[in-house]
Amino acid sequence: VIGRDNLFVCDASALARLPERNPFLVVVRLAEAAVARWSPPPSFKVPS
Repeated sequence: VIGRDNLFVCDASALARLPERNPFLVVVRLAEAAVARWSPPPSFKVPS
């Protein structure tokens, strides 16, 4: 998305090939792993 800072997208294009069933849960798990890796340290305070 152009014009948005700190916005990351995780989608099914990260998979080498699509599974036989709906890849929704796989994509959700990829997104959760990405958030865990990219999230700021606990001391980070979000400005309000």
